Amino acid sequence: MHRFIAFLCLSLTTALPMSAQERVKAPADGILDDTRVFSPAAREQLAREMKKFREEFGADVWLVAVTFLPLGQDLRKISLDLRRDWSGNGDAILLVYNRSTDQEFLTISPRIWEQLPTSEIFRLRESLRQTTSDKSKTTEDRLREGMLAVMSGLNTIRARETKVPQVFTRDYFRLAKAFAITLVAGSVVFGLMGFFMRRRDIHAARQCLLPKIYAAPRLGAPFSGGTAVSWQDHSTEPA
Repeated sequence: MHRFIAFLCLSLTTALPMSAQERVKAPADGILDDTRVFSPAAREQLAREMKKFREEFGADVWLVAVTFLPLGQDLRKISLDLRRDWSGNGDAILLVYNRSTDQEFLTISPRIWEQLPTSEIFRLRESLRQTTSDKSKTTEDRLREGMLAVMSGLNTIRARETKVPQVFTRDYFRLAKAFAITLVAGSVVFGLMGFFMRRRDIHAARQCLLPKIYAAPRLGAPFSGGTAVSWQDHSTEPA
């Protein structure tokens, strides 16, 4: 009977959500390895890389490896709860790995999602899944390479996103300058063309209309040297 009661209490304890259990203390080096998958040397090296990322990226980074999950828990809830407990509302990423199911889950704080393209983050998650599912490598290597790939990928994405506005501003200034020069030059050219075209039209409109002159012979004059001249101005005649 006592054994049954103890078993029942243990079952209820494991069934409680993490919020009702004792909070897990944040590891000093960022790695919580309940599975003892990392050797001391590998853990120390990975912790140095995580510290470097924390300083460069400005966000907390955590790695959690568990042997199994409590009843009623899943990787997503565990990762979200731990990230909020350890980093609060600050920028953070947390990778949790369940050794019993050989599955992982990566959680990223909302502000990082807002700063970086969603498609790039999903692509990074897919790359992580491919790395951690490679059964040809040891679990230690898969987790280490996956964590390093996540940190390197986030740094690369942020560097690219930071560089794009700078390049756009510089190229936009150059384009605006070239457009202004082209616009001024085009205005001058078209202005000169219009000026000469107007002069040609004015010149073509100026017509000299000479009067039609009729000179009849003057009979009887010596050598016919005299003429009687009459003329009529047709410039005012209707067309």
